[in-house]
Amino acid sequence: MALRPSYSGPAQVTGGAGTGKTVTALHRARHLAQAGPAVPVLLTTYTKSLAQALGRQLDLLVDDASVRGRIDVQTVDSLAYQIVNRHEPPSLVSDHVINALWGEAASGTSYSPVFLRREWEQIVLAQDLTTEQWRLLRRIVTEGPDDLFIVGDPHQRIYDSQVSLTSLGTRVRGRSSS
Repeated sequence: MALRPSYSGPAQVTGGAGTGKTVTALHRARHLAQAGPAVPVLLTTYTKSLAQALGRQLDLLVDDASVRGRIDVQTVDSLAYQIVNRHEPPSLVSDHVINALWGEAASGTSYSPVFLRREWEQIVLAQDLTTEQWRLLRRIVTEGPDDLFIVGDPHQRIYDSQVSLTSLGTRVRGRSSS
């Protein structure tokens, strides 16, 4: 799968621990960086430590510095952070203004402004961003041949959230292997 010249769209590799998914992803990244014009290859993962480990493995696997330089390894969150930071940061309101707004929202209810603010913050912080991360990846990569190469073990999830790639515009049917 890693050395196949091209896929007509996204391709997916799944398998259990130790089946070679990571090695396949590394070889695919090298293959894409070597094969085509000088276009960047993005290899993403969920954790910073895994991104660093993948970078070190690529350093060993890819001899040509110009090819290695075209492969960017990072977390999806750091990618999102880079995109957001391309723009001017929003202006933030002070705690005084926020507390006044929560006071206004709480008036006429049995809830205190402090309770409402704490509940709102907990709900926001508890959100699972997996769907949004997939949407980000789908939006930054133009659809077409060899656009996404997805590797994963569905039985080793950190969070218990399942996402339908098809519902997010990533169709791997016919280009999926276990």
